[in-house]
Amino acid sequence: MADQGRDHVVPGAPHPPYNSNPPTSGWHFATTAAWGFHNAELPDELIIHNLEHGGIWISYTDADDAAVVDALAALAREYRTKVIVTHRPRNDSRIAVAAWNRLMKLDRFDRAALVDFISRFKNKGPEFVPD
Repeated sequence: MADQGRDHVVPGAPHPPYNSNPPTSGWHFATTAAWGFHNAELPDELIIHNLEHGGIWISYTDADDAAVVDALAALAREYRTKVIVTHRPRNDSRIAVAAWNRLMKLDRFDRAALVDFISRFKNKGPEFVPD
C-alpha cells in the first residue's frame, strides 16, 4: 500500500480518508494500544501508531464466530508484543492483517498465512521499537 505518512492527530480531529481498509499508514494518535487480543473495536488512529512501531494488526468482522475469535485470541497469546487483534466490522474481508504499508485479506482463518505474515513484517515499521 502507498505510504500516507506519519502525522499525529488528536482524537476527533478530521483527516483525509485512508487508502486501504483497514488502513496501513497515515494519520494516527500520539499513543498506542496495548498489544494482545481485544474483543472490541478500537480506533484506527490508535492502532496505526502500533503499526508505525513495527506491529501487526489482525482484525475480524464477525464477533459471533466463536471459532475464528477463539483461534485469533490463541494466536495473539503466542506473541508477547507486536501483535494486536481487534474486532473491526468495517473490514471488507472476514479477516484482515495489516503491517506498515502491507495488507493481507483472508476469507477464513489460515494460521499458516497469518504466522508467515507476522514473521515477514513484524518489526518493520518506520519507528520500530524493540520488544
